[in-house]
Amino acid sequence: MALVAPIQFAFGLLSLAVPFDTVTFGESTFTTSFLVTAGAGAILLTKLLGERCFATPPRAAKWVVLFFVWTIMSTFWALNSDLSTLRLPAALSLAVLYLVAVNTRVSDQEFHWIGILAVAGGALAALVSIYQFARGMNVAGRASIVFGAIATNSNELAASLIFPLSLAIGLTLSTRGPRRLLVAIAAILILACTLLTMSRGALVAVAVLAVVYFYRRGVDKTLLALLICTLFLIAMAPDLLRTRMHESLTSRAQGRWDIWLVGMEVVKHHGLFGVGLDNFPIAFQRYAGRQEVFRTFSVVPHNIYLQALTETGVLGLFLLFAMLRAQIREIASAVRNSPPVWRNMLISYEAAAWAILTHALVANLLWRKVFWFSWILLAIAVQAGSRSTVQPQPVTAEMTQRQKRRAVLCSPRTIPGPFQG
Repeated sequence: MALVAPIQFAFGLLSLAVPFDTVTFGESTFTTSFLVTAGAGAILLTKLLGERCFATPPRAAKWVVLFFVWTIMSTFWALNSDLSTLRLPAALSLAVLYLVAVNTRVSDQEFHWIGILAVAGGALAALVSIYQFARGMNVAGRASIVFGAIATNSNELAASLIFPLSLAIGLTLSTRGPRRLLVAIAAILILACTLLTMSRGALVAVAVLAVVYFYRRGVDKTLLALLICTLFLIAMAPDLLRTRMHESLTSRAQGRWDIWLVGMEVVKHHGLFGVGLDNFPIAFQRYAGRQEVFRTFSVVPHNIYLQALTETGVLGLFLLFAMLRAQIREIASAVRNSPPVWRNMLISYEAAAWAILTHALVANLLWRKVFWFSWILLAIAVQAGSRSTVQPQPVTAEMTQRQKRRAVLCSPRTIPGPFQG
């Protein structure tokens, strides 16, 4: 399969691996998805170097490189260089995966299958989680994916389902017949699992996702049907979800407000250059007494923007915002300029991007694969959208055999795929 359809195989592996990012092999320091991700990256790199047919990388790629370079440099002045060194391989692997993936040319058919496989990966993770939840296998009453004594973080599981959910909605809007029924079932399954994680941030992200869809498409009967289904699922959700929503203020967002207060204190003292990669918990210990309601001495920031600011300083936050802004502007432009047959598909990627950014306000996602895999998918969507209005490169008699082969490989192809009804 890796030889016949390397793109589909690689992204299929990534789609399956991302929801299981925090599950480990026993005492191993590597997560389950680490080895799978390394294999997928190797497949993409082999295709990239073998065909020598590079895609035009998104404008955001230069900001990504600068952000990673600056983050790596922060290890030199980190409060605890050992912590930075432990995080460094994961950060580098994410950078390499992103750059290899966004420089790999993906055909129209391959792009369509990437969407299908992303939905399939999310639906599989949702099915496993719902099954385990029904059997009482959960984390404090919240849906997770449990293997023995190890379980995924419920908030991160919810974050990993945002992109598959949005793509499933896009497929529901774009397909007809039995395929529409299948993807609609997948969307409902993923949505149900998202609600069972009891993640308040994910619930707000789903609301943002819906707003983007209605903004781009207007009032649509299919969207209204999905909205009614969502409200029904919320009404049927366990009481714990409503309890957590009601306690958001009294619990100070489960302690996040106090974490952010301490984080701003860290910024006052280290805001220029930051405290170094993955050193927020160390800095938190120094200023933990600034919590209005004292809870702990060492925590994660639960906000990727605060994490970037405290760990890499003002410049790091600027580079992160520049990267996100460039990527969002490109997908928005692709949505506006794409032909109708592509529009629903691209809207699903744009809506997912906004939802991920919303969830990142309250989640610890900066160095998780779910965050960077989302931007890889977005970059590929931009590539496909911009290619949809470009004419293929003609093959002429004057070309050499190598030039003809390269023209066929590198020219845009408009092969009908699963997105198209």
